[in-house]
Amino acid sequence: MIFLNLLLAHLLADFVLQPHKLVAWKFKSWKGTAAHASVHFAANLLVFLPFLNDIRVWLVFVAVSATHFAIDSIKIEKEKHGRHFLAYFCADQMAHLAVISLVAGLFLGFPLEWNIVFWGNSLGETLTVLGINLLILLTYVVEILIFQVKRMKNRSLLFEPNYKSMLKRAFLFSALYVIFLVFAVYHAAALGA
Repeated sequence: MIFLNLLLAHLLADFVLQPHKLVAWKFKSWKGTAAHASVHFAANLLVFLPFLNDIRVWLVFVAVSATHFAIDSIKIEKEKHGRHFLAYFCADQMAHLAVISLVAGLFLGFPLEWNIVFWGNSLGETLTVLGINLLILLTYVVEILIFQVKRMKNRSLLFEPNYKSMLKRAFLFSALYVIFLVFAVYHAAALGA
């Protein structure tokens, strides 16, 4: 659950809450990258709101934000001088996932009290956070991947999300996920009877 929540904060900050103007600012100045890292801090703050009294949570916010700043700074420098945008994007995201996994792993040794509604550790809450993560992956992340492939052919191409395609993917995924949840609930009920 900790990994899924850290991933949710990452996906929100890196995709949903990163408009083109912020991306352009990151390429012009380190201040843009710092602002983006601050968005990551805020997204983690929002996701872990019930646990702000735990010093470990604040250390996570700082670690995730600082490493995000460093990783993005390296990616930006590579993109300024190269053409392998898809490879840079994938390497960037893998580095962020490694940090998230490491931080989640450290937390597993010192578990938080996951007894608050929504931030709990029930199957329903886990499936909700998982569903939101998958929805962001299938809409925003797929759109960015498509853009990175096109950008390899035309370096000056600007990102313009195809909201119609994103909406289609969102509806299709939502319908399939609801079917999956209904089946899972039915199956769990049948096992419990």
